[in-house]
Amino acid sequence: MPNARQFTILYGDIVRTSAMIAQFGDLAVLNAIRKLLERLEVFQKAHRGQFVKSLGDSFLMIFDEVSDALSLAIDIQRSLQVDYIEVAPPRIRGAYDSVIRLRVGLHTGPVSLIETVYGREILGQAVVIAARITAYADPGTIVMTKAVERLLSGKQRAALTLTEVSASIKHEGILQISKVAVPTETKP
Repeated sequence: MPNARQFTILYGDIVRTSAMIAQFGDLAVLNAIRKLLERLEVFQKAHRGQFVKSLGDSFLMIFDEVSDALSLAIDIQRSLQVDYIEVAPPRIRGAYDSVIRLRVGLHTGPVSLIETVYGREILGQAVVIAARITAYADPGTIVMTKAVERLLSGKQRAALTLTEVSASIKHEGILQISKVAVPTETKP
């Protein structure tokens, strides 16, 4: 792959977008997504990530360091547990599943960043794997490949509660991935 570099890819997917659009309307969901993207911008700067693009109800970021990608994933999930982004208009708040919840997938591998007439694109099998493993995350959780896990320090790995899962990925076969339990305590 020309100009390929090693990055950790963070793929985020908003849970139940179609159902929320059907229940609350396009505008309410779009406003909630805008608030999520604003929050991600703050975390992106703090964790030295690069926002590549949003794709409707999902987004793609890259990081030079695995620890930065994992820290952002934990921080965004934690923030959504504490400071909800509500989709529902005020008169129906509290409706079932009326808040933004994410699934997040992390994978490390070679990718190429290119500029196109449509903006910046990121290409490579590593991007596909990050997107596909995200389907194995429960709402509010993170999954990561063994490629990510191997690059974590012993201290980082020891601080996580991991559950191993087998993921069937098209054209890749069965991958062993880990679900990360998002800690609820705040950082010191």
